Amino acid sequence: STHHQPAPTHLPVSPPPARSNTPASQPTTSQVQHACESAHHQPGPTRLRVSPPPA
Repeated sequence: STHHQPAPTHLPVSPPPARSNTPASQPTTSQVQHACESAHHQPGPTRLRVSPPPA
């Protein structure tokens, strides 16, 4: 019975916030994608440039 109470309680609470976050989540996802791409691009060239000097 304890598990049944929290389950239905979260279901009704999830839909309302999800709808309001839907428009805000779209731009957020695009920003996250750019952040991931920039993060991957930075370590790539950074390691290459750092490797030659010490060698």
